[in-house]
Amino acid sequence: MENATGSSRRTRLPRRQLQAAQTRQDILDAALRLFVERGYTHTTVNDVAEEAGVALQTVYSSVGPKPAIVMALSDVVDEMAGRGELATRALAETDPRRMIAWAVHIPMQFTERCGDYLTALMSAAAVEPDAARALDEGRRRHHEGMRRMAEKLHASGALAPAVTVESAHAALSVTTWHATQFLARESFGWDGPTWERWCVKLLTDALLGGGEPASL
Repeated sequence: MENATGSSRRTRLPRRQLQAAQTRQDILDAALRLFVERGYTHTTVNDVAEEAGVALQTVYSSVGPKPAIVMALSDVVDEMAGRGELATRALAETDPRRMIAWAVHIPMQFTERCGDYLTALMSAAAVEPDAARALDEGRRRHHEGMRRMAEKLHASGALAPAVTVESAHAALSVTTWHATQFLARESFGWDGPTWERWCVKLLTDALLGGGEPASL
């Protein structure tokens, strides 16, 4: 009897965990939709609960208040953009020209898939500290990834003589940050692939001293 009860508990626990994880995901998906559609400032936690079809208290117990929701979305949008998988492939690359191509492609794809959410955060950041913190977290992750790529390029011995790890990191971070992409799109009508080709060429020239840029 005791073993049977213990066995039953063991089989129920994973199911409860899965249900809790799904509820959390539904809440975050709902928040993402509303932040994009209505803006961060005009979306309340109650709105998120209604959109997700759960009680208000469930939002607080599963994710937390609005600042916790927007910070949790940092992981959601990374997953949407496939950032983790692409970063793994990029860091496994051995060809310096393809390293640069990956360094450009990953933020380009992020902007393609999550640009509306980035725009919503940027619009709110001036008056909403929570949105500003979420943008700062995205910037930190971006800079960290580009630092790793700069170090990998340096270790390959392919950087041009005058290019240090620090200058390579700065060049990669600044040119591939989403604000630069938005400027190219809005001011010059470039689409993502056009920006990607230009940026790969620019960075290949600047960091490797020229040559044929790679494509993925």
